[in-house]
Amino acid sequence: MRKYEEVARVKKQCEEMAQERNVAVRERNGLKQQCTAAIRQWDIALREKNEYREALAKVQQQHEEAVKEVNLAMAVRMKTTKEMKRLTEERNAAMQEYSLIMSERDTVHKEIEKLTEDVGRAAAKVEQLQSENKMLTEEASNFLLSYFLY
Repeated sequence: MRKYEEVARVKKQCEEMAQERNVAVRERNGLKQQCTAAIRQWDIALREKNEYREALAKVQQQHEEAVKEVNLAMAVRMKTTKEMKRLTEERNAAMQEYSLIMSERDTVHKEIEKLTEDVGRAAAKVEQLQSENKMLTEEASNFLLSYFLY
């Protein structure tokens, strides 16, 4: 009976071991599924990471281009501001010169008017003096004629 008991005990151990093996196989299959799912998730995460890196590279490039455009615009603005300042100064200088020229022109016109009036008065004086001279010449001629005739 000992052998029978031992066979029964070994058979029982074999069944327990088979059950443990089945539990271990189920656990292994569950872990395999978890591992496969984790690998899939890791693969998805890796693809997303690569997509985000590409997107980041594009955004960084756009940022650099935008910074270049802003810098260029600022340089153009500064150049334009300097040019406007220069042109404003030139315009102000031209306006000042124009005002000075117009003032001198007015002065010249006033001097011409005064000289024209002076010429007119001088011409009238010359005419008057010529008239007086003619009269005095006639008087002198008449006086001399009458002096020599008497």
